Amino acid sequence: FCPGRDSETENVTLQMDWDFDAGTLTSITGYQTYDYAHRFNGLDGGATQAFKARRVEGFESLSQEVRFVSDADDGEMDYILGVYYEDSDIARDQQSEFNLTQIFAGTPMGGLFLGRGEPWSQDTETLAAFGQLRWSLSDRMNLIFGGRYSSEDKSFRFERFFREYDSPVIRTGPGPSPGGPALSVSADRSEDEFTGSITAQWFTGDDSMIFASLSQGHKTGGFSDRIDSPGAPFEFDAELNDTFELGTKNTFANGAVSFNATLFYMDIEGLQAATAVRDSAGINVFSVSNAADSTVQGLETELAWNVNGSLTVGGNFAFIDATFDEFLGSADCPATAVNADGVCDLSGFNLNFAPETKGSIYADLYMADAFGAWDVRLYADISYTDETFTDLTYLPTNLSPSRTLYNASLRLVSPSDQYSISLVGKNLSDEEFCVWCLDGGPASMGRPREIALAFSASFE
Repeated sequence: FCPGRDSETENVTLQMDWDFDAGTLTSITGYQTYDYAHRFNGLDGGATQAFKARRVEGFESLSQEVRFVSDADDGEMDYILGVYYEDSDIARDQQSEFNLTQIFAGTPMGGLFLGRGEPWSQDTETLAAFGQLRWSLSDRMNLIFGGRYSSEDKSFRFERFFREYDSPVIRTGPGPSPGGPALSVSADRSEDEFTGSITAQWFTGDDSMIFASLSQGHKTGGFSDRIDSPGAPFEFDAELNDTFELGTKNTFANGAVSFNATLFYMDIEGLQAATAVRDSAGINVFSVSNAADSTVQGLETELAWNVNGSLTVGGNFAFIDATFDEFLGSADCPATAVNADGVCDLSGFNLNFAPETKGSIYADLYMADAFGAWDVRLYADISYTDETFTDLTYLPTNLSPSRTLYNASLRLVSPSDQYSISLVGKNLSDEEFCVWCLDGGPASMGRPREIALAFSASFE
């Protein structure tokens, strides 16, 4: 389905630190760009061959963060204060070609060829201030307060042009777009939000700690980049969540064994959910909207054992219960979710991309001076992820299957750690699975077996 993808990314980061008696002042300036070109068309025969498209996307971002971190050893309190600014622009132009002779053969539309252009752009400006204060009530009790205020402005513009098939010339004769855009929409949105957190830490001994935290999260709203008609909704609101965590961190056997466990509960308001819908041309497009409240809760555990100073083994496991509390009127709906009023009701359904269980085990062997003065590190892990749906239609074709992946690496490290040579293998059993599945065919397959040879050097 995707015969060609090309991307080029540039990242430049400048970090400067100034040390003072009271703490450290840090400035981080970032500049990022990427250019992305993508060709895709149906290859499995039939009507899918009637569609092909080219997508070109460009992104540019400039960010600046300034923060001050106080000396953690100075008194019973320490803190972090900072500000963050980012200005980013993204633009995409998708050119789609529809050869409808294969779909409407033998009908008056059987000879119709059509081209469609959909350029859109979005400018985003973000300004935020944040801080954190740790207060040591005693040698064994800490309270940590945090807060962030953010302000974001977005400007969005979308157009649709119809034109001659496989040609940049906009149609000037009879048709849906005589010399101008068939659809042109624009919108601006601004939002401000304050989110906070509070954490209590209780050190029950030198090697164990219990903590509890209550925090808020915020994901800004925005605009869907596929719009089917002038009156179609394309703006979605912010997503808010409140999270409670209760956990413990421990070490045993003089530090050789560590065990961590966390219970978490997250209440999400206005979950931003994307689903595939078919546009007026019968092509799958994706729309983002706000689902109703959702609940995510579960348990995460982690265990590591340093067996003899060279060999470390461990693993982690997570159980997740993630469901929609109430979600009425989804764009697409499985037959089992249509209620007595004929409305799609996804209440109680699992969230997309949320496996009920996942976990991994690993072994890490480090041998100093194994070959002369060169060190050797051997690493291997096995990971398991439960099945999960990837779209709100909950069709069998949208199910990403459960899978077990095997990875391993061999690394040689030179004296003084200046050079290293690594042989890395991922998905060694070449497991085939889709990480994002689409009705009518897989949209994104998991990465196949990969073998890589890497060399690195550091200079002082």
